[in-house]
Amino acid sequence: MNYLKIVVFLFFISQNLSSQNTESLEFDRTFYVLGSLSENLGRLQTDKSSEVVDYYYSNEEKLFSKICCLFKSEFSKVELKKIDDYVFVLNSKDLREKMHSFYTWEIDEGITNQNDDVFYVGTINTKLITTTSQKMSFLLGVIERDGKFLNDSIELNLLCSEQKYQLILNLIKEMDSKIISDVFYKDNVPNLHVITFIPNKSLVAFMETSICK
Repeated sequence: MNYLKIVVFLFFISQNLSSQNTESLEFDRTFYVLGSLSENLGRLQTDKSSEVVDYYYSNEEKLFSKICCLFKSEFSKVELKKIDDYVFVLNSKDLREKMHSFYTWEIDEGITNQNDDVFYVGTINTKLITTTSQKMSFLLGVIERDGKFLNDSIELNLLCSEQKYQLILNLIKEMDSKIISDVFYKDNVPNLHVITFIPNKSLVAFMETSICK
């Protein structure tokens, strides 16, 4: 994600929003990371003892480096490993367990591999995302991972995760942000939801204080 574009976007759109008092909000690193996690038909895992938090492409370096910095003080072992020139993996057993505690898990017998592993599919327990700070931090994680900043709006590209898509759509509406378009590309492989929206003043102010930390 181009962070210069983010700064320009935030400056431009903040000039076009009327000033008003807003609720005092705090960046919540846990829900920020939760929103940024990749999903494919839900959150997949084959081994609950694994240390893998997530995989990242090299162009997401600012995101995974930020996550490492956010949790270095809480967990003694948070490590980045370079797999090849394009892919990194973030390892931390404690951080993985913390993130996965926000999911409900079921065995999916329809997914197999050559090792005959048992696959577990997790869906986010939305009842655990309660405060406005948590909701905005979650949405911020989504934006940093899957967002593109346009002139006065944000475009989210959400791959193959219906439950997370519905959660994000509900949060955008709850934040009183204006949805410009919501398109589902069912013939895309994998399936793709593209949401374009204009964030409201509170969300813009929250991004201004949090997104470039």
